[in-house]
Amino acid sequence: MPEECGCKEEKLPADEFSPEDWKKIDEVIEAHREKGLDDLLPVLHEVQKICGYLPASVQRRIAAGLDISPSTVYGVVTFYTLYYTKPQGKKCLRVCDSVTCYDRGSKELVAELENKLGIKPGETTKDGQLTLETVSCLGACDKAVVAMLDDETYYNLTAEQVSELVEEG
Repeated sequence: MPEECGCKEEKLPADEFSPEDWKKIDEVIEAHREKGLDDLLPVLHEVQKICGYLPASVQRRIAAGLDISPSTVYGVVTFYTLYYTKPQGKKCLRVCDSVTCYDRGSKELVAELENKLGIKPGETTKDGQLTLETVSCLGACDKAVVAMLDDETYYNLTAEQVSELVEEG
């Protein structure tokens, strides 16, 4: 079925999610079954809260439960940047790389983070604590460089400040 949706078959253990997790996933799907495609976004959001991400196995379960194609689910998951197809860190650091932030040093800031953390944007530290992402805009261009650590926004950042932020966070 992965070839139907465009997603790659995952090499994950069979017990990737607990029976309790699968039960919660099924309850979310059941609560939205009548609306099908119209409720896909809320289903994805709720299920990602349970699982932490949306692997192909979960996408297929959602597709079957809502009676929509796996390719539709995959297309939505991969279109929106806040849906994840692989495990994420316990914390997420998003650095704005819009034109304004780039001009004010986001490239250097990200380079500092790559050096300090040993990962590139889109990757998670080996200990699973932090995922680093770059995003196109955080809506605070007048306070560039801007970054978010989980739900907290930080403004006018320098490479040194973001390095301290990671150590504290």
